Amino acid sequence: MKTVGQILSIERNSKNFSIRDIEIELKIPKNIIIDLENDNIKNNSDIIFNIGHLRSYSNLLELDTNAIIEKFKDELSF
Repeated sequence: MKTVGQILSIERNSKNFSIRDIEIELKIPKNIIIDLENDNIKNNSDIIFNIGHLRSYSNLLELDTNAIIEKFKDELSF
């Protein structure tokens, strides 16, 4: 079963978007996009902001955003 980060990365590549494209379109810092795709987000004080970034990213990729957010929370034990 794929992780949220793997799903994001695969879908981004299938749509021929670069990380830079996502950064410009969503105004999300490159390091956060990379952390999301590498499943390197921790359940800390920034988690609400990161969930917001994940929601925007998922919407842009036309994924099932609610399912992605729930899977993300499960992976983090949020």
